[in-house]
Amino acid sequence: MNYNGSTQTVGNYNYYHLTVSGSNTKTLQTGTTSIGGNFIIDNVTATAVAALTIGGDVILEQAFNFTSGTFTHNLAGNWTRNGWGTFTPGAGTINFTGNSSAINGTSANSQTFNNIIIAKTAGQTLSVGGSVTSLNVNGDFTLSSGVFAPGTIATVISGNWMNNGGSLTTGTGSITMNGSGKTIGG
Repeated sequence: MNYNGSTQTVGNYNYYHLTVSGSNTKTLQTGTTSIGGNFIIDNVTATAVAALTIGGDVILEQAFNFTSGTFTHNLAGNWTRNGWGTFTPGAGTINFTGNSSAINGTSANSQTFNNIIIAKTAGQTLSVGGSVTSLNVNGDFTLSSGVFAPGTIATVISGNWMNNGGSLTTGTGSITMNGSGKTIGG
């Protein structure tokens, strides 16, 4: 489904693919909690009003503005930022689940999240690549299962690092714990 117009209210349903595009603001509803395929935000402002479970990719295109709120959003696919807009992570969490996927994009940019959880299927990887220049986590980074592979990308974590069963595949990028009183545990 593509909501491609001016200001619109997104129907109070679950979707397979959901695209919000066109212009102005797209208002999500509390009944929209599951997107089985891809969620594309293209040239509009959208704010999550409930936790989302996304079975495909999140694709942020052009002049987007997406606010995730205080929710935990489960994402089975890639997080791709191709545009020059703003992702506001709020106090929420992005939980990367499922098979191998990536945080990437086509325009050189820094990717910033509040909390990240990696809860991949055993042996599956969350990598960081494309034109991403750095990965910033304002809160906690939790590696529950699967593999985190940042490659050449600098990762800055301002909260705690918790490893509860996953693994880290280092590359040439750095991982920096920002601030004092941080915990590395699991």
